[in-house]
Amino acid sequence: MIRKLLLLIALVIVASCAKPKTPVSPSESNQLKIVSSCKLIGNPIDLTVDDSIIYVAEDQAGYALINTKNNILIYENNSISNVKLYKTQKLAVNASENEVFIYDNKGSSHRSNIYVADISNPQNPLLISTISDSTMNVTNLYAVDNNESNSGEYPTIIYWINWNIIHDVFNLNKGYFSKQNKYFATSFELPTFTPKSFTMDSNNLYIASNQLGIDIVNKDDAHRISLVNTPGEALAVIRYENLLYVADRQAGLQVIDVTDIQNPILLNDFAFDTIGYAQSLDIDSENNLLSVASGGGGVYVFHLNYPKKPELIGRLDSSQIGYTNITKIHKGKVLIGSRENGIVKISTED
Repeated sequence: MIRKLLLLIALVIVASCAKPKTPVSPSESNQLKIVSSCKLIGNPIDLTVDDSIIYVAEDQAGYALINTKNNILIYENNSISNVKLYKTQKLAVNASENEVFIYDNKGSSHRSNIYVADISNPQNPLLISTISDSTMNVTNLYAVDNNESNSGEYPTIIYWINWNIIHDVFNLNKGYFSKQNKYFATSFELPTFTPKSFTMDSNNLYIASNQLGIDIVNKDDAHRISLVNTPGEALAVIRYENLLYVADRQAGLQVIDVTDIQNPILLNDFAFDTIGYAQSLDIDSENNLLSVASGGGGVYVFHLNYPKKPELIGRLDSSQIGYTNITKIHKGKVLIGSRENGIVKISTED
């Protein structure tokens, strides 16, 4: 009897000390629901969204415009006006000006360009300008309204990072654009050599720099403010309050405290190891949601009630939604770019 009692106590202790399963399997969470999907010709590798349109870069198949409200395709093409696109890999939008900036990386045998399209009529995008300087190996594009008083005739500012093949460095480019005055840019050499993508706020760029981790630089002159290493390979980063969330490839989701921007701290008491490689993420600050796209691991969605320790509320794996390249959140709805299923819209159920 005593032997049985001791055995029972030992089993209870072992069970209580067992490492919790992370992440939970799809069958253990029913808080995510597929609302709709919009099939596409190509592979959606980049996207952005506003209240009216989901803008999608489809690699070799061109680009697509999708109705945000009902996820129905508006327009899909592999050219702008009469200019053929070869590899549309990145895009950015200034919706207030009806401008879409599309990066076409034609590879070593063709010249890479950033094309600017006017989508006042979404069913007939018109090419209005071509940017061909500093466009080798562009990371992501970033477009914002121009609030600088000394350059008001240019309503849009775009940022991008490119490889300068002559000097073998990466440059930060800041371009001013208008339909009438066209374009001019300034360029600064970056301290990092492996940029994968970036995000920005009013003062700084946060660059996911692969094995180097996260490089924080001033967005006006590109000087390094700080550098923080991460356990994996940093592929994407986004800022929320005083925190950075990092899609850290094989190391999953990581969190960095940037309360002191010159001394960022990797929060070692939180790390979420995703199935598949964490490669994209997004925040919905109004609804306190964070989504992570992890390739063959599908998509993960977290609550940010405790921002330093995101709480998993659900996951859909690749058998349900396909290989997930990228994720965005718009008004509580999670969007993913799926290699097999196009743009998939997902709701969270509390």
